[in-house]
Amino acid sequence: MATYNASSAVRANITRMLEASDMSLNAFCQHAGLPYSTVQRLLSKEGPEMSPTLATLEGIANGFGVPLANLLAADAPVARPSPAAGPSPTLAKQVGRLVQDFMSCPEPVRARVLYQVERIAAKHAA
Repeated sequence: MATYNASSAVRANITRMLEASDMSLNAFCQHAGLPYSTVQRLLSKEGPEMSPTLATLEGIANGFGVPLANLLAADAPVARPSPAAGPSPTLAKQVGRLVQDFMSCPEPVRARVLYQVERIAAKHAA
């Protein structure tokens, strides 16, 4: 009887789900709102095994649109994440916090930030 290894199961499931998604690791990390280096270390077979936080595992599961149990299962079904479906819950939380932080700034600071954003947007639109 084979022994269950959580790290191997998680690594294998993420790898299979990435392959099924046709997304690069970088694109998936952006979609899921996770640091590339964190997921890369988790997938690495070299060096010490990484023990990801629950938040990281939840972010990966949310990015793939699967329950957390699917990352841990030895025979997890493969799902295809849909970037067109909108931002992941993790990204939505980050944007919400960013808006809260922005709104808590004094008016002169918000005005300077908006001015810079408009300049950047105009530069990229040209």
